[in-house]
Amino acid sequence: MNIEVNKLYINAIGEVIFIKEYREENIRYPFRDERDYGYNVQGRYINLDVADAYDLICECVPDILAYYTANFITQKEFIQQHIDYYTKGKEWINY
Repeated sequence: MNIEVNKLYINAIGEVIFIKEYREENIRYPFRDERDYGYNVQGRYINLDVADAYDLICECVPDILAYYTANFITQKEFIQQHIDYYTKGKEWINY
């Protein structure tokens, strides 16, 4: 996965992350989120000590996000639906 500016992603602990900018001067971790945390083009988090938790795992699907933010599904279901979406042919499954 290559990340892009102005898109939403999910990190490994289930947080929704918005990539707000690309900084050319930081070649290794040029992408920045709203908290000013850095990521490389593949979505790896800048701090290698906690990288696994904050690495971006997939792009956020708007329909699934809408259900999650409206409290129709739990965080666990939110993550599971993204797993299903990306592993079962990009078909959104509403539980």
